[in-house]
Amino acid sequence: MPETIDKVSERLTKLEVTVAQGFVDMKQQFAAVERRLAAAESRDEALGAEIQKVRDDMHRRFDESDRKNDEQFTLLKDMVRNLAGDK
Repeated sequence: MPETIDKVSERLTKLEVTVAQGFVDMKQQFAAVERRLAAAESRDEALGAEIQKVRDDMHRRFDESDRKNDEQFTLLKDMVRNLAGDK
């Protein structure tokens, strides 16, 4: 009988070690996932900032183009008025 209790105790000890190692492995895997998520969030933030920069640049260029078109349209109207007034 004592031999059987020793075997059960040995098995329980091995099981405890296996479970403990499983928890260690799980913690390491969760840490790796957290690092990957943090890296992905960082890339997303950088990409979002770059997209906003491009968007702002496009709006600025469209605004400049609109101003130039308005100026040219005004010059054309003035020229037509001047030509109409000369006749």
